[in-house]
Amino acid sequence: MTAIDISEASLDYARRQCNVLGIEGLQFRKLDLYDVAQLGQRFDAIHCAGVLHHLPDPERGLGALADVLRHGGLMNIMVYSRFARLSIVGARTFISDLAQQPVSDDLLREVRRRFLERMAHPVAAKIMRSKDFTTLAGTHDLLLHRHEDPFDIPRIERALQRFGLRLLSFQFPSPTAAARYDAMFPSDTKHRDIKSWHAFEMREPGLFAGMYRFWCRKD
Repeated sequence: MTAIDISEASLDYARRQCNVLGIEGLQFRKLDLYDVAQLGQRFDAIHCAGVLHHLPDPERGLGALADVLRHGGLMNIMVYSRFARLSIVGARTFISDLAQQPVSDDLLREVRRRFLERMAHPVAAKIMRSKDFTTLAGTHDLLLHRHEDPFDIPRIERALQRFGLRLLSFQFPSPTAAARYDAMFPSDTKHRDIKSWHAFEMREPGLFAGMYRFWCRKD
């Protein structure tokens, strides 16, 4: 197994966790995702969670991963939903004067204070219900990323077709969401019909607040 990241601090944390858990056989490389071909490897499975939507060109990043995936290999992808992130866009208006300042613990505390002062506001209340809001690091991840380029389901479909990837299945955020989907689209037993998924999200636009998560295969 190979893990890449552009953050040496993140890689160091991962190494330490593997040592604690006694996990061996992993190599860690500081590497830009665009440059993954420099590893000189091909992979049977690739997991990419919460990365593509922060890239300047998400499709280029997906293409770089597809290029190093073996034929028949699987990818598990997690990306932001454009519709589910609309509430985040609205919430950022509360902290627009803070968003461009250097990030520090004190800044993150001020961000949290702004929302706590507006507990009665529906947008602020929704933000405070997020588990990310319970920590400073989570607050940063939730509200203060410098660059986001979220997806919608038609964009996912176009990207998969472009790089020769076949959707295997969307994953539900909860069993109750799965039950609602199955009731609406009983013929899509494998949860891979793009049009049904798009219709379902239009009915429940906040469904993927925690990100789309799906499996695809290189045929």
